[in-house]
Amino acid sequence: EEMLEEYYLGPYLCGKDVTAADVAWIPYLERYAVQLPMVYPNVDVLNPRSSDAYGEVWKWFLAMERDVPAYACAVMGDGRLWKRCLEEVVELHNERAATEEEKVTLGPEPKRKGWWMKNNPKGLELWKEYAEGRPWLGGTPEWEVALFLIRNREEIMKECGVDGADEALREVVQRLLYGDAGATLS
Repeated sequence: EEMLEEYYLGPYLCGKDVTAADVAWIPYLERYAVQLPMVYPNVDVLNPRSSDAYGEVWKWFLAMERDVPAYACAVMGDGRLWKRCLEEVVELHNERAATEEEKVTLGPEPKRKGWWMKNNPKGLELWKEYAEGRPWLGGTPEWEVALFLIRNREEIMKECGVDGADEALREVVQRLLYGDAGATLS
């Protein structure tokens, strides 16, 4: 935070371009941004996404979301997944705790629930740039996800083992491919 304020050369850790420093730090800060508020719900200073506590880091997150498709599409993750991972660690910690005082309880998911799902205004433009020269990719992120589900259908069904899962997966694929119009397809 202090370095970004003193030596500002651009929105990224080492200036105007994404570097290995950004790539190395983003997974850790992303996980901390979701998990720390669950462990310490009333301590904003422990949240790297706090614009009040860490203004420059917050701007860095925004630049990563805006300009780096791989971050916005994959690394950013999902708050529910990060919470599930944290719950497993907390459960293990609590099993090993010697006293009740050492046990940890999780607070609720961060108030900013859904921030990882917001629409990037440059998202389609970034996807087209990424997909250029890669004919095996879907034309849009939604089509790429649909293709992934179709290509991996057998594995998904095998792992799922739930009645009606195939029908549900087909519904998801239709919605990805055709939006709400997919609901009217039979």
